[in-house]
Amino acid sequence: VKEKNTRFRLKEHHVMVLQSTFHAMPHPSRDVMSSLAASLGVPYTKVRVWFQNRRTRARLTQPRRSNRYDGSDSFEAGGLGHGTDASALP
Repeated sequence: VKEKNTRFRLKEHHVMVLQSTFHAMPHPSRDVMSSLAASLGVPYTKVRVWFQNRRTRARLTQPRRSNRYDGSDSFEAGGLGHGTDASALP
């Protein structure tokens, strides 16, 4: 009978170190993550996945930017936009 693996949880001080590293460099190199894992005494894969998840959470919590043009920014005086010259109008 196979024993169930218990879930690995990072301790609060581990998360604090990872958070401070994340704010300094959201995309640390393999070497940086490896040394972090060794200094914290946790497996490298846990550190790597933590950074992946944290980057995703940071991206999802940022306000969404619309790529659609809503017409609110006018390029010409008078709000004509689209390169229309007001003097060329009849």
